[in-house]
Amino acid sequence: MKACYDFEIGIDQQKIFERLNLIAGSSHYQYFLDAYEELLKEFESLVKPEGYYQLKINGLGKAFHTDFELPTHAVFCLITLGEAVSRRSTEMFRENDSFKGLLLDAMANQLLFDLSEKFYQQIREDIYQNSGFGLTRRYSPGDEGICLSYQKDILDHLSETLKQKIAVTKRYMYKPSKTLGYVYGADQSFDCRLKDHDCSRCQQLSCSFRKRTN
Repeated sequence: MKACYDFEIGIDQQKIFERLNLIAGSSHYQYFLDAYEELLKEFESLVKPEGYYQLKINGLGKAFHTDFELPTHAVFCLITLGEAVSRRSTEMFRENDSFKGLLLDAMANQLLFDLSEKFYQQIREDIYQNSGFGLTRRYSPGDEGICLSYQKDILDHLSETLKQKIAVTKRYMYKPSKTLGYVYGADQSFDCRLKDHDCSRCQQLSCSFRKRTN
C-alpha cells in the first residue's frame, strides 16, 4: 500500500458559497463572509488529509461494474480528512450554531473532492508512468448502481493497519465520514486518462460538485 500525507490544504471560497447559494449583495452576505473567514484558520487545523492506494489483481469483475470484466488489475483508493472536522461540525449544530456547522461541513466536502482530483495525479504518475498500467476513470460505490457494500471491499484491499483509523458501519458508510473510497481499472494495454472523473457519466444529477457543461 502506498500512502500520501503531503496534501496542500486550500479551498475556494467562491465554490463553497455557490454550492450553498450564498450570493454577494444579499442582506446577510457580510455575515456569511465573516463566518467563513473566522472558520478558515480553525478548519486548517482540523483537517488531516491522508491518501492511500494499492494496485492488485482485479478480482472485482463485472459484478462490481460491467467495465471491470476487462482490466487485469484494479487500483483501490481511499482518501480521508480525519475525524476532527466532522466532530467539530456536529458540535456546532449541538451548540445551535447551525450555519457555521453547515459551512464547516461544506468546506470539508469541497476540500475532500478537490484533493481526490489532485491525488489522481500522484496515482497516475506511479501506476502509469512508472509501472506502465493505463487507468480507467474513477468508479465509486453508490454511483452508477455500484453497491455501497464495496466501501468495505476497498478498505479490505488496503493495509490492515488502516482499519485502526477508518471503519465501515453496518450500512457501509465510512467513519470518519469525510472519507472517499473508489477504484480504477488498470491494464498495461490501456491508455491513461488525464482526468479521472467524468461528471457526464455520474447518475447523481443533483450533485453540487457536478461540473457544468455546455
